[in-house]
Amino acid sequence: MTPTYEQANLWFTPAREVRFWRKVDKTADGCWLWRGSLTESGHGQIDFNGHNVRVHRLTWLLARKQDIPEFIPDSDGEYVPFVVRHLMCDQKKCCNPAHLAGGSQGENVEDTWRIHLAYKLDAERRAREKYSEQPFVGYFSDHAAIPIPPLAETQDSYRLGFPMHYPAIPLQHLPTQ
Repeated sequence: MTPTYEQANLWFTPAREVRFWRKVDKTADGCWLWRGSLTESGHGQIDFNGHNVRVHRLTWLLARKQDIPEFIPDSDGEYVPFVVRHLMCDQKKCCNPAHLAGGSQGENVEDTWRIHLAYKLDAERRAREKYSEQPFVGYFSDHAAIPIPPLAETQDSYRLGFPMHYPAIPLQHLPTQ
């Protein structure tokens, strides 16, 4: 149940406003994280006259001073349910109206995929940068300061499935085909 703007405006008395803002933690990155009760999916919720209302939907309608529409037309012209999307931060607990946008469930899923893809690409980029800070260290390294352990010349080295050393075979004795 999502209230109308008039219902929310009447319900939001000064006493409720104080209790509401006590449960909001404003972070440095602009998120307003809800520290009160959460739904099973992790969204903030508040009791509104005996009904649980998601906090981000409540702040969205109060900030825009208009009712949340039940349905909106999608790109094909069909009417689909309206959802309030966490477009800027992908934090389910965030209730900052500046981080929220309206749209359809399909757009919400696309947003989630884009955010996670961007995070994955950024994580890979950061890993490549971190790896490139360290030069390659191995058997073919130019660094004489790194000691290379001597290879074992025992029969046990063959038990690993790959020989740990190569026998000295002159190039003339290697098969050509």
